[in-house]
Amino acid sequence: MPYACFDTLMAAGQKHGLRPAGYKALDSLRIEKGYLYWSGDITPEDNPLEAGLGFLCVRLKKTDFIGREALMAIKQRGCAPGWCALTMDAGGKPLRRGVGLCAGRPRRPHPHRRLRATPSARTIGLVYLPPDLAKAGTALEVEILGERVKAQVAELPLVDPKGEKIRA
Repeated sequence: MPYACFDTLMAAGQKHGLRPAGYKALDSLRIEKGYLYWSGDITPEDNPLEAGLGFLCVRLKKTDFIGREALMAIKQRGCAPGWCALTMDAGGKPLRRGVGLCAGRPRRPHPHRRLRATPSARTIGLVYLPPDLAKAGTALEVEILGERVKAQVAELPLVDPKGEKIRA
């Protein structure tokens, strides 16, 4: 009896291919949508405007807070969100463009379960990039234990860009 709800859901979803998935699947799905994770993707060192969280987390006109003046100055200079999705052939750390140029590092690269952005891409990750590199289709390389692996910038979200599935 303790699993009656689970058994009912599984039976009803069987014709739709429903199957159990662990919490690691949620991490992969979150990355596909571009949802940020505190301490893994964003930290106190990150700028909420660059992280694309200004619309949600920063009320410059309504609230006084530590760092408000600094954020107002950043906003006045112009600050484009720098978060991008990165599809790559494998997980890795330093992100490079050209010979020896370090452009950033993917945060929490994760194997994707269902996304097929490119035939060879097996891993997705979120990365801060400078605006000139943050264009979908930009080819980069990720260094893994001294070996370079091809990567490509993709627009966020990678799945369900209009949010129709999440609202269904």
